[in-house]
Amino acid sequence: MADLVLLHGFCETSKMWEGTKDHLTDLGHRVFAVDLPGFGVNTKVVNSITEMADDVVGFCQENKLTTAIFLGHSLGGYVILDILSHYPSMVQAVGMIHSHAQSDDAFKIENRNKLINFVQEHGTAPFLKEFSKQLISAKTNSEAVLKQAYDLVKNTRSEGVIAASKAMINRSDYRMLLPTFNVPFLWLVGRDDSFIQFDEILTQAASCNMSMLKVLDNVGHLSLFENPTKAVSVITEFIDWVSETD
Repeated sequence: MADLVLLHGFCETSKMWEGTKDHLTDLGHRVFAVDLPGFGVNTKVVNSITEMADDVVGFCQENKLTTAIFLGHSLGGYVILDILSHYPSMVQAVGMIHSHAQSDDAFKIENRNKLINFVQEHGTAPFLKEFSKQLISAKTNSEAVLKQAYDLVKNTRSEGVIAASKAMINRSDYRMLLPTFNVPFLWLVGRDDSFIQFDEILTQAASCNMSMLKVLDNVGHLSLFENPTKAVSVITEFIDWVSETD
């Protein structure tokens, strides 16, 4: 059985993993879902991905986790790559759940700076209402899933949005390092994900030494809500594969 550390995405909290955590715990794994700085119950404010990574490492040390499988949704994946870069012995395997290894391009940096200015002027409420819709495939007509996504992000604090946006603007690009990481990678991507460049994920997955790529149709950026049965099945398959490669 494995130790698992689950990291959420931007404007989310560890609550996004509740169903997944229950399923994996029932399988006998030890599962830890962590709130990143600025989100959920974690009121720390940090301005870099490395500081977020150090906070997660501190959590692992407090809980006597010497090595674990790390699964990260979006922003959580960026944090995992930083942990892997600085604390390689701590990472048994990496799950990139709707995440990627490249840094922001000029267009994304411009949009993040616009978001920072908007939140400073207007607060988070108008942004989070629209952001929650963008997490879900445009093909989704389920009001329940849309509400679930909004409930996940609606209480995000302004300081968390601003600090994490600055952290993502300045994060490192790990694409060139992917071939140097000797751990299994899972790349889980939604076909309708508006935040991810699909071809880029294919390239990144192919550059890894050990890689599992899973593409879900009719899914956007939040498969754990849009198709939880399939998403959890993929994660379980990956954990089993990791145990076979040890």
